[in-house]
Amino acid sequence: MTKWAYVENNEIRGVYDRLPTSWKNISGLNTLENDLDTLMGLGWHRVSSYDSYDSTKYNEMGYTFSIVDGEVRGTPILKEKTIEPTPEPNVLSDIRSIRDSLLIQSDIYQLADWQVTFDNTLKNRWLLYRAKLREVPQIYETTGNLDWPTDLNELLTDSNSAMQAYLTLLTEPIVTEVV
Repeated sequence: MTKWAYVENNEIRGVYDRLPTSWKNISGLNTLENDLDTLMGLGWHRVSSYDSYDSTKYNEMGYTFSIVDGEVRGTPILKEKTIEPTPEPNVLSDIRSIRDSLLIQSDIYQLADWQVTFDNTLKNRWLLYRAKLREVPQIYETTGNLDWPTDLNELLTDSNSAMQAYLTLLTEPIVTEVV
């Protein structure tokens, strides 16, 4: 914060945080910091006070300085604080995260090991489910509606049943008649 002002002909010519080390052929001016009478004789005044303000209502943009009753006083330049609305959480990002998680959960059912156990109807249901998942963010952006496909549990049950039937078929002993 500004501590010093240089005054000439009762006008403030400059304000400074620190006294300069040399000024107008005077070396070590900064060492005179505690000798206020000498400094005032040279035109250097300590900023004596700052006007207060309510920092909850205003932002300080800087200061103006003036001479009042022979003393240098700082007056803040204020700008009223505006209350920023609380930002809404990024809903679209959350929707995409949920969608991505559901796609990852269903990735395994797209592997060839699973697909061989599915009939065409079940394969198409999985394709439709995943396509609907991919469309959820775009539908939300354009309509504001959140339309999640709801047939995941049924798909999982049917897929597991298909795999179980396939595994049972593979493990049945092959009976051949020896004649």
